[in-house]
Amino acid sequence: ETIVFEGPPARGEVVANVAMSWTLVWIPLAIQAVGRALWLKYKITDKRVSVISESPLRKERTDIPLDQIADVISVGRGIGAWGDMVVTLRNGEKVEIRSLPDFKKCEDVIREKM
Repeated sequence: ETIVFEGPPARGEVVANVAMSWTLVWIPLAIQAVGRALWLKYKITDKRVSVISESPLRKERTDIPLDQIADVISVGRGIGAWGDMVVTLRNGEKVEIRSLPDFKKCEDVIREKM
C-alpha cells in the first residue's frame, strides 16, 4: 500500500479563517477550521481513503476502499493551494473531505484506481 497523502487539513485554511474572524459572521467558520486542524487527519493510499477524527468528544475512522468509489469531484480553494473533495460511493453515500492539500494529485490517484 503506497501512501499518496497523509496528514491534517491545509494549514492555510486556518490562517485565512482566523484572519477573517474579526467579522462576527466569520467566527463560526474560524472555529470549524481550527477544529478540523486539531482533530482531523486524512490518509489517501493507492487502496483506500481514510478520514480519521480524534476529537475529544468522539473518535471515529472512516475507511473507503477505492473499488467502492463511483465518482470523485474536487474544487480548489485558497487560490488553489488546497481544495475540497466529495467522494461518491457505489451505494450513493457521499463523503466530504475538506481543505485537502494536493487535492488534484489525490483526485487523479483515486480516479485512476476506482
